[in-house]
Amino acid sequence: MSNIKKGDIVCLKSGGPEMTVQEITKFTDGFDKATCVWFNNANEEALTKVFDIEALKISSN
Repeated sequence: MSNIKKGDIVCLKSGGPEMTVQEITKFTDGFDKATCVWFNNANEEALTKVFDIEALKISSN
């Protein structure tokens, strides 16, 4: 079980940009999802994507 919650700054365990958790969706099968938002610095566009919460870690920055 993950301790990630709405508002946390996270990144993928495999690397990538820091993202803010916008929403957590809990499923009865235990495969919870996190909707994350971050900015594409190249064109200052906000991006949003849903990730398996187990693929994320809280950012150390």
